[in-house]
Amino acid sequence: MLLAGAAFALYWLLGRAVGLIPFNGGAGFDGSVYIEYLQKIAAGEPVPGDPYRLMRLPGFLPALLAAKLGLPAADMVSWQRSANMLLLSAGLGLMFDALRRSGQPARRAALVVAALGLAWPYALMPGYAPVLSDHLALFMATLALWAWMRRLRWLLALLVPASFWVLPGLFVLPAALLALPFDARRVAGEHGRSRRVFWITCAGLLLALVWVWLVAAGVPAAVIDHHPPGTTLGKSALRPLTLLLIGVALAASALIGARLLSAQTFWRSLCPHGVAGALLLALLGGATVWFGLDWGGGYQGPPLHHHLLLQGLAAPAKPLVAHFVYFGPLFVLAVAALACRLDDLLEGGLAAPAAVCVAFLPLLMFASESRQWIWLLPVMALLTAATARTCALWWQLVFSLALLVPALWLRTATQADARADAGMLADGWQLYFGRQGPWMGDRVYVAGGALLVLFVLGLAGARARRRRGGRCRRAR
Repeated sequence: MLLAGAAFALYWLLGRAVGLIPFNGGAGFDGSVYIEYLQKIAAGEPVPGDPYRLMRLPGFLPALLAAKLGLPAADMVSWQRSANMLLLSAGLGLMFDALRRSGQPARRAALVVAALGLAWPYALMPGYAPVLSDHLALFMATLALWAWMRRLRWLLALLVPASFWVLPGLFVLPAALLALPFDARRVAGEHGRSRRVFWITCAGLLLALVWVWLVAAGVPAAVIDHHPPGTTLGKSALRPLTLLLIGVALAASALIGARLLSAQTFWRSLCPHGVAGALLLALLGGATVWFGLDWGGGYQGPPLHHHLLLQGLAAPAKPLVAHFVYFGPLFVLAVAALACRLDDLLEGGLAAPAAVCVAFLPLLMFASESRQWIWLLPVMALLTAATARTCALWWQLVFSLALLVPALWLRTATQADARADAGMLADGWQLYFGRQGPWMGDRVYVAGGALLVLFVLGLAGARARRRRGGRCRRAR
C-alpha cells in the first residue's frame, strides 16, 4: 500500500507538471473518437460501425460513468485520467508483491518496480494521454502476473476473455499463465534438451524467418521512404545495413525459440488441464468479439503485417531504439535474460513469462510502435528481476530517470507547437511522437540510439570488470 501511495503521489505531481495533450481538450487523437462514442452510448444513440475502436471501449468505464452522469467531455477525460493513475499505482504494488513471491529480495524487487514505474508508459502516458486502452492493459497484465504468483487460477480464467475487449493480443498472457503454472519446486533440477527437437525447430523457424526477410527485401524504396504517410522518415538508402541487422535479430530469435521448445523443463511445466482451459477461454473471448461486433464494415484497423514490415525497414535497428526509449532499459535486460539465462528462467518456474516474450521477439524486431505490445512491459520486469545483477538494476534505474527527463519540457513545447499548428515532426511534438516508433524523427532516433549503445556498453563494461575480478581472486 505504501508503494502504491508513493507511486500515485508521483504520478499526480507529474500530471500537474505535464498537463494534458493539447489536442481535442486532452482527449488526444483516437481518444476524441472514444469520447464521442461513449457520449453516444450514454445518450442511448447508435454508435457507427468501427470494430477496431468499439472492442476497446470497456477500457474507458470511468469516462462512460461520467458521461452517464451528464458531465462534459472535459470531466470524462479527467475521470479517466484519475482512474489511470490509481490503477497503475495499484499495479506497481501488485508487481512488488509478485516479485517478492517469486523469491526476489525486497531490495531487488524495489529496484525493478522503480524502473517499471519510471517508464514512459507508466509515468507520463496515463496522465498526459489518458483516453487510451493501453493503461488498463498494463494493469491487467500486472494483475495477471500477480494472480499467477498467488495461484488464483479463477482470476486468470476471467482475464483471458476480458482481455479481448481491452487490447488485441493481451489474452496471450493470462492464457499462457494458465497453461504454465508457477511452481519452482516442481521443475527444479529437471535439466536436459532434446538435440533433435532443437535442430528441427531451429531449422523450421529459420526458414520461416528467411521468408519474412525476403519479403522485406522486396519492398520498394519509395514505400519505405514515405512511411508513415506524409513523412520522409524512411532510410531506404541504408536498406543493406537494416536488412543485415534484421537478419541477425531474427536468427537470434529463432535460436532462442528453438532452445525454449527443445527444453524438457518447458514441456514438463505445461499443465494439460490449464492448456485445455486456456484454449477454451481464448475461443470464448474471441467469439464474444467476433459475434458481438459488426465486422461487415467500418474501420477494422491498419494492415498489421504490411505496417510491421515498413516499421522494421524504416532505419537500422529503429525498432530496438524505439523500444528502448518507450519501455526503458527493462527491454534490453529482458532480451538479455532470454538470450543468456533462458534455462535459469525455466528452472526457476518462469516458463510462462519467458515463453510469452520469446513468442513475441520476432514481432518486436520488426515493430517500432511499442504501444502495440505494451502489456509485455510488466513481463519484461519479471524476467529482469529474476536474472539481472544488482549493478545492472542500478544502471537501468539511472537510464530510466534519464529517459524521463524530457518530460520536464513536454507541456510547454507541445502547447507551443499546437498553437502554431506544427506537424508531428516539429521539435516540440517530437517529445511526444518521438516515443511513438514510426513517428520518431531523426534527432530522437540518433539520441535514443546513442543512449542505447551507452547503456549496453555500460553493462558490458561491468561484466568485463566482474570477470577480471573473478580471475584475479582465483589466481590468488
